[in-house]
Amino acid sequence: MREVAERARPPFGVVVESTLPPGAFRRMIDRSLGGAGLLGRDFLAAYCPERAMPGRLVRELVENPRVIGAYDGKSARMAELLYRSFSKGDITITTPEVAEVVKLVENTFRDVNIALANEVARICDALGVSAREVIEIANKHPRVNLLIPGIGVGGSCLTKDPVFLASSAEEAGYSPKVVESSRVLNEDMPFYALRIILDSLSRTGNGRKRVAVLGVTYKGGVGDHRESPVEPIVRGLLSRGVEVVVYDPRTEETFGGKRAESLEEALNGADLVLIGADHPEFKTREFRRELSRLPRGTVVFDGKWALDPREVEAMGLVYVSVGMIERLNSVLSRESERVQISSL
Repeated sequence: MREVAERARPPFGVVVESTLPPGAFRRMIDRSLGGAGLLGRDFLAAYCPERAMPGRLVRELVENPRVIGAYDGKSARMAELLYRSFSKGDITITTPEVAEVVKLVENTFRDVNIALANEVARICDALGVSAREVIEIANKHPRVNLLIPGIGVGGSCLTKDPVFLASSAEEAGYSPKVVESSRVLNEDMPFYALRIILDSLSRTGNGRKRVAVLGVTYKGGVGDHRESPVEPIVRGLLSRGVEVVVYDPRTEETFGGKRAESLEEALNGADLVLIGADHPEFKTREFRRELSRLPRGTVVFDGKWALDPREVEAMGLVYVSVGMIERLNSVLSRESERVQISSL
């Protein structure tokens, strides 16, 4: 920031668009420019947390509502004028501290709600009921909106912003309970899924196990694999001697597994198929046709609830997911076996 002030011709303004812990923006501005006497006269400063989602960057820059944390009144007018030149969304002016907390709370809200869905899924697994059915029926209530559970939370924002918020609260003397426990639960979901996958593999007759992983990005439709919950699953399988073949049309990352150049190559010889990302490519008629060619009894672990269980089972395959372990149990019970979820 000092370099910016030294090189720019006054008067000028700077807007920081990022994610910051509470108080970071004001400290940065005060330390770099406060002593120079530039603030409010020659230097205008504002903080605007980014709200754009990967894959929809330009559209969301234009359409999303924005919150601007202005250093002072003149900075507020400068920043609002700038954003109104391209943004169609509502613009709210506040202090930098409020804007910083708003951004962290937004992503923490999502992380906590995902954790609730994941908790419901694990409860349903323990009780032997379908979480999909439970959530679908519960969401018919006008004041209930449970999210879809899965193998974990990824990306660069949802995994760090709750930590920023919690650590800032702890520095201020308060230890948040819900935020921290939600983070712990979501971080454990890949390992919970891994245990179910390993148990499923142990019941196949083959000695050498082969898993086809379809999608390794942190979400569908993007090529970003940062903090992907698929990574600990793949590495966990590899560490146990499982052969892992990865197919992802959006990225070349494999997390140590063998890269397949086609869906057909990935599925060939697979004992279990893991849907790691709900890419549009995995929702096509061609994809379903390739899936239907798998041998009867092959387990499909749907980490994103991207597939219709009834459609998968109509192919003669075994559908499994977090919150839906009872479908595997129902198949195994016909062979006098049952997955002991408490031991996973």
